[in-house]
Amino acid sequence: MRDTVFLLLIGISVFFVGMELTTMEKLKIEETSLVRAKGHVLFHHRNADGWVTLAQKKTGIWKQYHYKPEELAFKLSEWLGEDVYFSQNTFYKPERRIENIRQLRAVYVDVDCYQLNYDPGWVIGKLDLEIFGEILPEPNIIIFSGRGLVCRWLIEPAPHKALPLWQAIQGYFCKQLDYVGADKKSIDATRVFRIAGSINSKNGQEVVSQYRHDYRYALRDLQEEYLPELVPRQPKKPGRKPKIVYLHNIRSLYYARLLDLVRLADLREYDLNYPPLNTLTGHLKWGILPKNISVSTNY
Repeated sequence: MRDTVFLLLIGISVFFVGMELTTMEKLKIEETSLVRAKGHVLFHHRNADGWVTLAQKKTGIWKQYHYKPEELAFKLSEWLGEDVYFSQNTFYKPERRIENIRQLRAVYVDVDCYQLNYDPGWVIGKLDLEIFGEILPEPNIIIFSGRGLVCRWLIEPAPHKALPLWQAIQGYFCKQLDYVGADKKSIDATRVFRIAGSINSKNGQEVVSQYRHDYRYALRDLQEEYLPELVPRQPKKPGRKPKIVYLHNIRSLYYARLLDLVRLADLREYDLNYPPLNTLTGHLKWGILPKNISVSTNY
């Protein structure tokens, strides 16, 4: 009987020791994930100016909040988990909108290679052989997001006024990676991408980062070294006049105004009680137009 009790106590002790080790292992895993997340965000936004967006999609609900770069390291632990994202550029105020861009800090291409049934590792090998260092420069970071990957080139901080040049470079870089699944819809300046150390809920895999170098490119250097030269616009050759004749008269004027009203109505979801629009559409409704103009409002 005594031996039985002794063995039972040993079994219980082993059980609780096992639980303690499991908990410690979990804490260790969480800690290393947090370290990876901090390293990723701070590497990207080192010495940044403005607001950085942290976002998360949880139970189908999208939430986001904005922090100063120096706050990120302290706030990440509150966010880390499944489907956590951060903005690639910074904003003047805590609102993730294109007109609020403070600093352009990266050029990036989201490669959805899984849609072509390409393995991300195979795609990176292919890009190393065919693209990087020749057609495009070597990226600073490559993020394996769980199913695809994101190639990211860090740039010297550029102001909002550089947006047209930045967009041209974005479009060109994306076009070069189109053959491996580059997403043309993910090249806007307000884009957020997954943070290393977080989990992609679609397949349960952790987001992993591959760091290659910390050199920041200048936008002008990228333009001069990689984008094709702009061809001067050639003057039109003399020839026959076009058969289409565009009439600019009172009819075309009022028709253009009508199209403007249709556009306004569409933007306001056809809420015609909005005072300025109601006034204008009232004019149309009661026929306050020249008698020789026929307008249909059946749209």
